[in-house]
Amino acid sequence: MKTRRQTRGWKSLLACALAAVLLAGCRPVQRETSAEKAAREQKEAIEKLTRSSVTDGMARRFIEEKRDEMAVVPGLGDFSVLVGTDWSKTPLQPTVTALDVQKRVQEAGDARVDAAIQALREQEKEIRVELTAAAEAEHPMCKSGEKVELLLVRKGDGVVVSGTLGKVAADRAMIGNRMVPKIDMSNDDQTRIFPAEHAAMLRQIVDKQFARRLTEARAAAEAGRGEELRQALLAAGYVPDIAQEQGERVDARRWTSAVALVKRVRHFLQSPAGRAFDGLLDELADESDDDE
Repeated sequence: MKTRRQTRGWKSLLACALAAVLLAGCRPVQRETSAEKAAREQKEAIEKLTRSSVTDGMARRFIEEKRDEMAVVPGLGDFSVLVGTDWSKTPLQPTVTALDVQKRVQEAGDARVDAAIQALREQEKEIRVELTAAAEAEHPMCKSGEKVELLLVRKGDGVVVSGTLGKVAADRAMIGNRMVPKIDMSNDDQTRIFPAEHAAMLRQIVDKQFARRLTEARAAAEAGRGEELRQALLAAGYVPDIAQEQGERVDARRWTSAVALVKRVRHFLQSPAGRAFDGLLDELADESDDDE
């Protein structure tokens, strides 16, 4: 049971709360002036008109304008990456993802490379015969009875030995009236005198040249793959994303659909940031009317 003192305390609190409410109700409500109201309504009307008047066609014209200027627009990106793209028509809605397009082009390119390498491998025997003959003609072996000149590299370093090539053994050769050990000769001289070293040199030359042909065949098959991917992405309805830095190689992850870019630009032009382009929007609107 509440005491009389507790009852009086609750009544005091209630009275204070009631007084605070009455005081708040008595404060004057700050109302906007007629001039402020007119300015607010005018601003809302302009924003509504702007939102409704910017069309996809105007957005495409804006993209063309900034592409040709190779401009960087804060809030949108670098339009120079769009050089070479066509905005004269309504862009297609993609039916496949950009990554799927890239995968398809990659697979086609890989198949083309494999076919080129396989064709070369099938002719490898004939090619090696041809390369060996060319190497032998360029690096002939000394024959018995020919005049030769050798530079000693182990004993008597720097001494030149010359004479008629005589008998050649596995580890030495007769030069004039002097028997010269193979170990005393330079590698180049050994390949001219000894059949085993000469054959090894020819194999090395042919191996390098055939490997070079494989590399050239691969490069030829891969040539233009970047442009092929670019054209495939454009045909599928994609364009480089102006908001992303484009590397030297075409990468589908840095592309976006042209439809999405038009929508992004239209929303930008409808935003407060797009007010800076009011004059250009008027020109674009006039051009759109003329086209119609």
